[in-house]
Amino acid sequence: MELHTNDVVARTNAGDRLQQCRDGFLESLAVQGYSPATIDVYGRLVRAQCSEITAQGLEIASQEAAAAATLGELAPKGSAAKTRALWKSVARRFARYACELGILDPSVPEAAPESDDLRHLRVAYEDWLRHQRGLSDKTVKNNLEVFNAFMRFRFTDEAVQPHRITPADLVAFLVPKRTDRWTCPDRTKASRLRSLLRFLHWSGRVPGALVETVSRAARRHLTTPRMHLEPAEVRRVLDAVRGDSALARRNYAILLLTGRLGLRAQEVVAIRLGDIRWRAGEILIRGKGNRHDPMPLPVDVGEALVAYIYHGRRGTCRHLFVTARAPWRPFRSGAIVARVLGDALATAGLSGSQHRHGVHLLRHSLATTMLRQGASFDEIGDVLRHRRRATTLVYARYDLDALRSIAPAWPVP
Repeated sequence: MELHTNDVVARTNAGDRLQQCRDGFLESLAVQGYSPATIDVYGRLVRAQCSEITAQGLEIASQEAAAAATLGELAPKGSAAKTRALWKSVARRFARYACELGILDPSVPEAAPESDDLRHLRVAYEDWLRHQRGLSDKTVKNNLEVFNAFMRFRFTDEAVQPHRITPADLVAFLVPKRTDRWTCPDRTKASRLRSLLRFLHWSGRVPGALVETVSRAARRHLTTPRMHLEPAEVRRVLDAVRGDSALARRNYAILLLTGRLGLRAQEVVAIRLGDIRWRAGEILIRGKGNRHDPMPLPVDVGEALVAYIYHGRRGTCRHLFVTARAPWRPFRSGAIVARVLGDALATAGLSGSQHRHGVHLLRHSLATTMLRQGASFDEIGDVLRHRRRATTLVYARYDLDALRSIAPAWPVP
């Protein structure tokens, strides 16, 4: 009887804590700017999830990931994919909030122990990527994934000894296997493996000849479809997103930065409010390799940014571009630029196969237009912030008139 009473008291206390957690979670949504209708939907879903937590007896020791996975499967059977995705999204957010209050344990299962040699090698490689190469956090993470996969493949139960790596090991690692749980595009996989080999050679762990074992993938530039738009087509794309709504102002500013300044997608989403130097008429570009380059701010771009900041942007985040819906967070990647550009191309009627839809389309269009207007390759490279002149010379194939002047005469018998 006493045991039963203790169990009832424990369940009552757990229920009270869940009630407080649910109320606090809904209040946090209101603070972040969610609409009352959205908060009402979230409240009903969280109420059902709290009932499931009590029924299954999930204690404080439960892990966040496990709880989120369990709660995310509560969607009614036969419901639409959009409904199931909403249940899972609410479950992740609620489980994360419950961890902050101590109701759920945010710890993850402990991984298998690894040797000190492997850990020290990974730390040294990460330091080399960040400080010697100046790569971004995302690129460093991707390269470390290849590092972990290759080390598991080559030194399964052995001590990590890089000098024992052979060309046969590299070839075997690059050959895809159906049983592999970790997948990566062949070209990207080879590129990241070359990066690892360069580090091992730089640190004196492998000979330089081993780096040349993994060759570069062939790039057949001349067989790809044209990758630029004409100036009139660029104007059609910009007009396709122009409007007075908050979303239209944001999307127009994004494409204008890409089309007028040739920014990369990640450079667009990385802009902070403090990077715009209004009095100097400049904008700071956070480019590849941790490079920060100031660039002149054209008048039309500045006007578009002012219109977006004053009439379209919300929230307290210091990033320039944020989501159009609450909680108005910055974008994690440049995928938003690709989506905006793809929608604009479709609206402008330019979504045919003659164009290559990529985030670099407007960037390439700017370089091609500058080349046709008489700009030198050095000037184009400065605008696009290329490190090597050879990268800019790729655009020479679009200047057909200049190429005709250097083409040899066809031999006549």
